[in-house]
Amino acid sequence: MSTAFLTPGRLGRYIVRFLVTFIVILAPVLGSVAVPKYVPLIDAFPPAARPLTVALVSVVLSVAAVAAQFYLNEKFAKRTLRILGLIFLAAFVFTFAMLAREVVLGVVRVEYNGGNDTAAFIVGVGDRPSRCERMCAPQESDAECIENLTMKPAAIDSCWGDSRVRAAKLNMIGFYVGTMAAILLFVATLIVKERSGSA
Repeated sequence: MSTAFLTPGRLGRYIVRFLVTFIVILAPVLGSVAVPKYVPLIDAFPPAARPLTVALVSVVLSVAAVAAQFYLNEKFAKRTLRILGLIFLAAFVFTFAMLAREVVLGVVRVEYNGGNDTAAFIVGVGDRPSRCERMCAPQESDAECIENLTMKPAAIDSCWGDSRVRAAKLNMIGFYVGTMAAILLFVATLIVKERSGSA
């Protein structure tokens, strides 16, 4: 690998390019910058889980972006790039599918204020535990059960189980981070492949 990457001028260009990429592309995706008519993926998370998720994904994407910039001008065999691209694409499909599963099946949304507002609660994938029967009738939906618990997080964790809720949060954060990292690395692989082919 060439040591030219370590020269001050090139290093400065990489830093600027990375910052521009993060601000222009990643900030709206993470929801830290509002874009009209654009709904970031992070909005699928309950508000309580968003700060930690954004913090973790920012670190992972920063490392991935720096690594992508580091190898941007390197030469790779087309077969190697093709395999890497397929790996990152498969990783994206898997992590996104698992994230969608967690969001659709493991998050309960409850309307309040006459239906004008909605609150989201992570309860995990699966049936409601039997211990919830002392707080909620079996025929009640998860949303109705949470309403009966006055939407208190501590009561919800007690009903569904602390370990299950924490595991569900960890799954959502992990799959979200994996999805975003896979997208970035897949695009970086395509860029490296295009530059290698045109060189």
